[in-house]
Amino acid sequence: MTKRFFIISLILLGLASITFGQKTVSPAKKKLVADLTAKTSAIFPAETIDTLFKDVQAERMAETAKGITDSLVAKIDSNNKLTAQEKDEIKSKIPALSKKLAELSMNFIGKDFTIQNWVNESFQKYYSTKFTTTELRQLNTYFQSGNGKQVVQIFKTQIIGGITDDKKTSNAKDDALMENFLKKSFAQKFFNVLLENILEEVMQKTDAWGKKALRELDKSLDNGEMKRLLEDFIITNIKA
Repeated sequence: MTKRFFIISLILLGLASITFGQKTVSPAKKKLVADLTAKTSAIFPAETIDTLFKDVQAERMAETAKGITDSLVAKIDSNNKLTAQEKDEIKSKIPALSKKLAELSMNFIGKDFTIQNWVNESFQKYYSTKFTTTELRQLNTYFQSGNGKQVVQIFKTQIIGGITDDKKTSNAKDDALMENFLKKSFAQKFFNVLLENILEEVMQKTDAWGKKALRELDKSLDNGEMKRLLEDFIITNIKA
């Protein structure tokens, strides 16, 4: 009985430590976080990155499709049982096959790429955990001002420039405004949280998504719809 009571006591103590260890965010702080997210999430150019990232993935998918079609052409050319006319006839059907492969590839690119949601989630997460209520009020007040709104756009322009390798993304007026912003007591901390936590986490998520999309493409090629499409083409045209 004593042993059982001791075990139950340990479990209850464990539950209590979990409960009291969790930091609850007050409604007032939640509102400050939501307000600051609304004012500053535009810093991260989600639409631009969405377009650029999908373009990169589309190029990779196109390279894969080209590799497949080049391999088919080689198979056709090396088939001694086919006449020159038959080879040309089969090759003429490859563009239609490439189009179908490209359409299947695009399904992987657009799937589950919700970068705007990732941005908002990361902003809210780190605003809640990294800033005090006082700091959130100061940040909300600043980013509500005209200068604050300009700083958001400067941040956004700088990030886009970094992604697109555009060196001409700042001017003397913007530099002076940013220098003035960084002199404020809360600014350096905001800058560090933005770069080291928020942007880093969003980029990690986009990288993970890209790897997942390529894995799904490989899976489709190994034992999925793309493989069946290729096998049907080979059976119907080359083997026949």
